[in-house]
Amino acid sequence: MHTITIIFSLLALFHTSSGTIAKRIQKRCISIGGCFAYHGTSAACIVTGTKLFVNGLYYGELTSADLNEYEKYKEAMTNYTAEVEEYNRRWPRVEISELPRKPDTPSFCDENITTQYVFNGCTVQGFKVYVGQNYARDLTSEEKDQLRKYTEGLKKYEEYYQSLVQQRFSSFSCNGFRCIEYHASSGKKSKNPLKPVPYPKTPDFCGYVY
Repeated sequence: MHTITIIFSLLALFHTSSGTIAKRIQKRCISIGGCFAYHGTSAACIVTGTKLFVNGLYYGELTSADLNEYEKYKEAMTNYTAEVEEYNRRWPRVEISELPRKPDTPSFCDENITTQYVFNGCTVQGFKVYVGQNYARDLTSEEKDQLRKYTEGLKKYEEYYQSLVQQRFSSFSCNGFRCIEYHASSGKKSKNPLKPVPYPKTPDFCGYVY
């Protein structure tokens, strides 16, 4: 029972870790150490008139070039939807390789803009700082560099954390619901021990006053 409990705990841990990388409702979420980083896709952008909202926050006015790109995107999505419906109608007489390709997301709604960092007290998105739903300020050049380094650190930490969990799983042998941990008490160390990767320092873009 103890072994099974360990397995389910690890499964939950692995699910949480892998869920930070997998797209969940068209978003990727990192949630460690009191900071969230949402990597959105086109679903994170809303266009109304000439205004662009990203993840529910007002981002700015679209240029004429942006609007032209948006019109082409809408037309491409209309064609894509029709192609998908035709594909579904013909299923299973069609090959998976014939599955229509979704149009590329407009450049004004790429990951650099839709990635949202939620820190204690504020949200940073598209190098802009928001408090609640209100725009506060733009990040300085120095702060932008801090955010880029923080993002790189998060990715490295994620990769390390995933590898750590996967390495832990490799020490179990499962048959149905029965799992046995082997080499657990042999005292042997892994041939390829993982080098610890520290969690990156969280940027200080805002803070509470108590």
